[in-house]
Order: sequence, then C-alpha cells, then structure tokens
Amino acid sequence: MLPGILGTSLLAGLGLLSSVGQARIVTVYETATTCFPETSALGTASTATAARSASTSSSTVFNDANIAAGKPFLLEVLRVDGSGLSRRQQPASQASWLMENGNTTTDASRAAVCSIDSNGRLHVNSYIMSVDNEVASAPFAANAGTYNMNTTFSTINTKLYWNSSAFSNGTAQFYKLPVGLLDNAEVLGKYHGPPEPNRGWTPINLWARARES
Repeated sequence: MLPGILGTSLLAGLGLLSSVGQARIVTVYETATTCFPETSALGTASTATAARSASTSSSTVFNDANIAAGKPFLLEVLRVDGSGLSRRQQPASQASWLMENGNTTTDASRAAVCSIDSNGRLHVNSYIMSVDNEVASAPFAANAGTYNMNTTFSTINTKLYWNSSAFSNGTAQFYKLPVGLLDNAEVLGKYHGPPEPNRGWTPINLWARARES
C-alpha cells in the first residue's frame, strides 16, 4: 500500500504544481492591464504603456510635441497661488478659457482656437498674437494688426510662454481682472516693468488643452 500512497501523493503534488503554474501563466500572460496617462492641474503629463499577452500598445496625451507640430488647442486660464502653482478653483466642467478678444469664457465652444507655427508665432483664430515693443501691458487679445513683437511662443508641459529679450525678465507675465470672475474677466499681458501685479490683477498661467473635435 505504501507505493500506492506515495504514487497518489506524488501525483497530487504534481497536480498542485501544475495548477500553480497555470495560475501564474494566467496572471502574467493573459491579464490585460491598461494604464492611462494622467494630466495634473499643473499641466504635467506622463505617457504610460499598456502591456498585453501578445502585443504592447501605448497611450499618449496632448503634449508639447503635439503643440510644436502645429496641432490646435484652447488656452485654459488658471490663477497662480502664493506658492507659484496654478490652481483650478472650479471643476473641469467649469474651466475658464481665453477668447479672441482677450476675455474669458466658461463655454469652451466660444474659446479661441490657437496654434503655434514653426516660427514660434501664436495664431489665435485667424490672427497672429503680437504687441508693440513700447507697450508695457495690454489685453491679451488678437487683432488684425501685426506688431513687431510676435515671437517666440512655446510650451513647457503645455504651459504657454512668450519669451523675448525685449521683455522684462525675458518673458511675458499674464494676469486677469477682476480676481474671482470666471466668465468675461479680462486677461492681460505684462511685458515691461517688475512682475508684481497692479492692484486688482491676479497672476495667472495659460495652459494649452487639446481641442475636442
């Protein structure tokens, strides 16, 4: 009887090992895991990879490469808190967007459609954003006039920058007024003078967001 018992135990053990092996195969090779990249309120983005049993696919988000390639976008207006970080005070469904006239709107369908060309110019609907070199501050609005300062726009982690050696500190500063207004507030660009805001001006950042088709 002992050989039979040992044989039965051995077979049971092999069956257990086989079952464990199969469980490991199911876990490693057959479970499909999809990871989606996240974009924080600060505009930083990551790209994740989805691993599958027979193939590998990637999921990407709207990023600086898309913008540099000329893909259109909207500009979200976010205030800057005391630590210098952008903060959204409302849910994404109530985001505030830049319009062609330099004011804000909570209706994304009214937002200006923007793009940056290979020369670093910001196209806002059918206009090119520009400002006269002598202007210290002005509404950040597009118009039919083309002034001598119209480059160089770029994004870093989808945050918009307007850089020029002619600007104080080498870059434009953005503000809005009044402070708490989300709809129809005025967005201002400050080009000369210290970066501190004037009374009633709220420091903001402009973030490029993918235009939904």
